[in-house]
Amino acid sequence: MGGFTSLTTGAYGRVRLLQNRLQIAGQIAVPFCHNGEPFNSDHVDVNYSLQAYWYFGGWDIGAQYFSDKSAPGSEINGLWTKHKETYSLSIGWGNSSWNVLAQIANPFTWSWKNSSNEMYSRYFDRKQSGYGVDSHCYVKLGASYVFGFGKHVKQNNEASQQNGAGSAILE
Repeated sequence: MGGFTSLTTGAYGRVRLLQNRLQIAGQIAVPFCHNGEPFNSDHVDVNYSLQAYWYFGGWDIGAQYFSDKSAPGSEINGLWTKHKETYSLSIGWGNSSWNVLAQIANPFTWSWKNSSNEMYSRYFDRKQSGYGVDSHCYVKLGASYVFGFGKHVKQNNEASQQNGAGSAILE
């Protein structure tokens, strides 16, 4: 019987430009997996992602891309899992009380299939597909409001109570 070896190496970087108003981040990963007998398989892949956000006033605009991603299913079962690429665009606005977000993800992808598992051995082969909402087109709308309560901290770090009734939550 053979052994199992799994190793992932990669790099991550972030650039902040225009006084931090434009932020770009990227990542690359290279997973390697060796499965000994009875699977006797070696897998190597390159996964990468890129995110960019632009902040102006209370607004932000973002774009994200995640490449096809492959990795070992789990130890000693010979599975190699592949996930489809995903991408999205978003716009948001916020202040000290409100946050509003609109996002569209995978606008050109209409398949529900988001992953596949494959395993090959000299005794039998296995192929399995996964279905879900992860890589299908969707629109996300969100809004949240933060209520002011409890003790607030001033810039000089001295706690004080805001107008209104006291709160036992933060005492």
